[in-house]
Amino acid sequence: MLSKTYIFAQCGNIPLIIKLLLNLLKCYIYFKKVYLRHHCCLQLSLIKYMLNNKPPVPKHESDRILELSKLDLDYSTLEDNFKYLTRLAAKITGKPIALINLIDSFTQWTISNHGFPLKSMPREDSVCQYTIAGDHNYFEVKNLLQDERFKDKPYVSPPDGLRYYMGVPLKSEDGNSIGALCVVDMQVSELSAEQIDFLEIIADEIVNRLYELKRTHQLFNKFTAAQEEHKTLARNIREPLAGIIGILQVIIEDAGNTKIDGEVLQYIKLIEKSSNSILNLTDAVLDTDEERHLNKDQGDLIWLKTTIETLYMPLCLQKNIGFKINVSTRTERIPFSKNKLVQITGNLITYAIRSIPDFENITLDLILKVEASQNVLCINLSFLDSGTDIINKVFDKTGLSASEQKNTGVQALVLVQKMIESLNGQIETSIMPGTKRVFNIIIPQNQPK
Repeated sequence: MLSKTYIFAQCGNIPLIIKLLLNLLKCYIYFKKVYLRHHCCLQLSLIKYMLNNKPPVPKHESDRILELSKLDLDYSTLEDNFKYLTRLAAKITGKPIALINLIDSFTQWTISNHGFPLKSMPREDSVCQYTIAGDHNYFEVKNLLQDERFKDKPYVSPPDGLRYYMGVPLKSEDGNSIGALCVVDMQVSELSAEQIDFLEIIADEIVNRLYELKRTHQLFNKFTAAQEEHKTLARNIREPLAGIIGILQVIIEDAGNTKIDGEVLQYIKLIEKSSNSILNLTDAVLDTDEERHLNKDQGDLIWLKTTIETLYMPLCLQKNIGFKINVSTRTERIPFSKNKLVQITGNLITYAIRSIPDFENITLDLILKVEASQNVLCINLSFLDSGTDIINKVFDKTGLSASEQKNTGVQALVLVQKMIESLNGQIETSIMPGTKRVFNIIIPQNQPK
């Protein structure tokens, strides 16, 4: 402790001490004002940046997403259908890179690439999101490094980043942009009007092929359904026909011990021969080979697991998220319809990836229950969730605000709900201890024939 002598010795300096304290107080007030002014400027700059760089959303976003989902595409299997068109786009424009991208609620899927091995990327990081947002015929950026929206993107960073971008929207039959054809260069550049016209022609051909794929799948599904009807008819004929043939063979074998007219016996033999011919036809229709092959419209649990891992594991790795898929091994090879399954599961997985923090985990359980009347596909997804209120509003069908209805995540969940209902399925969601969100999906399946 300070002694009384020392304290009294300092009393003579009280005016100096007060002056020093006042100066310190003035400095504190000055620096606080400077800090507040600087902090406010930073906040205003951040707000201005966010407003100017807000990801664009097309006017009819929900209709656009619905049209894309109706195409029912497996994004991982389309490269061979479009690889020559991407090569042609690069050749016409003289650019080293050409991509065909389809954009859903959360993700840009590259279904064909030339010169750049891209499979997918978050929608908010893409340039093509601007191509689909407006009513323009194309979207061009001559120097990505000088554009505030893109200069900080990893694929633009010097020294080897991308510089030039030209994108043409892929317009659906209803006029909505479901994706984009784009060409990219590492050099600042531009295209002529004629080259842009050629890109628009190629974009139209891409859309035509997408719809041709859809129509081909529909025709194949009808053909498969007709085949199944023929097999059912063949089964209905085969059993009684085999019984008739057995009776006829007994009559023919006992003909020597019975008094059957020779002409009648000839008729019986003719009927037996004709019946065997019909029986052979039913066997051909049924295809007695026990090995079951998947049709184009069919999948199994192994196919679904492999497809989901191919599409969404890279997105999880980008956020250091653990992703585990469990499959019921007892029924993993039983066929079922793959209609809309990738879109349903993928939208929920992407929602989970965007919702949870880094280093968390997503678990997907795929189960096929074999029941007497029909099989049932069960898809269970669990992850740590913080947006419980808005999810409950979507699935409880309670009032969503106007701003919530425009939220891309909400639109994706509403789309999932519509697709499941179109398959006569059900979806339920609940929160487990520790804010663990669980989605339970049940989709009935016809018994494989």
